[in-house]
Order: sequence, then structure tokens, then C-alpha cells
Amino acid sequence: MKTSINSTILFIGHKIGKVKWLKNILRPFKTFYDKKFAIDTKSISHHRNKSFIDNGLRVFKQLDEVLLANNIRYSVTYGTLLGAIRENGPIKHDLDFDICIWAEDYSDDITRLLELNGFKLKRRFIVDNGLSGREETYTKDSVDIDFFYVFSDEKYPSYSCCFKCHDGCDSFEYSMKMYGYVLVRRLQIPISKNVIRLPFADFEVNAMDNAVEFLQICYGKDYMIPDSNYRPSDGDNVRFIWQDKKGILQKI
Repeated sequence: MKTSINSTILFIGHKIGKVKWLKNILRPFKTFYDKKFAIDTKSISHHRNKSFIDNGLRVFKQLDEVLLANNIRYSVTYGTLLGAIRENGPIKHDLDFDICIWAEDYSDDITRLLELNGFKLKRRFIVDNGLSGREETYTKDSVDIDFFYVFSDEKYPSYSCCFKCHDGCDSFEYSMKMYGYVLVRRLQIPISKNVIRLPFADFEVNAMDNAVEFLQICYGKDYMIPDSNYRPSDGDNVRFIWQDKKGILQKI
């Protein structure tokens, strides 16, 4: 209920923000709300941070073992790949793990296998019923792992999708409620099917063998320099909103 109320307030505030005289009148209420919501967010972030530190590496090592034992090819990607290359472990400001799997290897058996090993499917996004895009999040012991499925089409040999709320919505659930879909980000970055093993804390993980190329395109040529303020941006030919596609959040 609380999330729904917060979402409703933010959505209404986004609309009001476009009316200048209303925005000025309601500014004191916005200041009060921002301070209260910031306290709640800080408490949640502290809990997630502690859970990740306590359980993260153990859970991710278990995931690696399950995938390897069942011949499921994967690679660490995005922030987790960056951590493997730059720090031989997770980057300090990351609170989840990212892996990618080729869409041609997708099967419901993956979900069943993971759930048998204690990984619960938390949420799933699909594009065109999963034919054009798919992202899943699994969780175990309060540690989240994002699965990005890699597709190819006539325009690009490899791409994956991630998802974004509409303006004025602070959750994917509320974005679905207001619009019936979420926005789709298409990320066109070369991903090799060949993998190597890289050190990751006290174990090893799979990594695409074109990791340097991937990281330079995704994070820039200075990817080896830590930047806790990094934020992805839309609008170029690598990462952009896929205007003619709709992302659907499936309830689990």
C-alpha cells in the first residue's frame, strides 16, 4: 500500500510540475515529502547493502556452480563484468549481480533448475511475448541477480533489453498500472558467445572474451577509473528507448 501511495503522489506531482503556478504553491509540501521519502529510502538501502555484503559472493558462487554443472553458457555483464576486469570482484557501489545468457538457450527448465537450488524468480520483463526481449531477476538470501537475455536480428548481431518506468512513476508496477507497459531500452553492444574464466574474489566466473570492447562501448575508454556517479544515458546508437516496443512486467 505504501509503495502505491508514494507512486500516486509522484505521478500527480509530475503532472502538477508542468503547471508553474501550482508548482510554486505546492513547493513546501514537496519539500516535506522529499525529506520523509529520503529517510525511508536510506533505511531500505542500508538493509540491502548489509545483505549484499553478508551473502553476495557466496550466493553468486553457488549460481556459477549451478550454471556450469548444467552446461548453461553465460557471461557476467555490465557492472559485474566491470568488477571482474577492474577489481577481480564486485565494484563497491554495486548491490546486485548481472549476467547474460543467449536467448536461443532460454528454456523454462532454467527457472525450474534455479528454483530447485534456492533461487526464486522475482520478476520478469518480456518484449513481444519474449521473442524480442527478456530480462529476469532471481533472488536468494536477499541477493538479486539480473539475467539479461541476448538477442540478434537483421539490424544488429547482439542486443539486450533493460526497462524503464514512465516519467512520474516510481515503480514498474505503477507504470504498468497507468500505461499498461514499461519503456524498453535497447542496448546494442557486441557480446561474444566465447567465454573465458576470470578471477572474482575467491572463485572464478565466466566472462565474454571481448570484455574490453564491451566495457569501452558501455562505460567509455576510462572504464578502469572508478566513477561512483556514473549513470547510463539514452539517445545514442548503443543505448536508446525502443520507441515501437512495449515492455511487459509479468507478475510472479
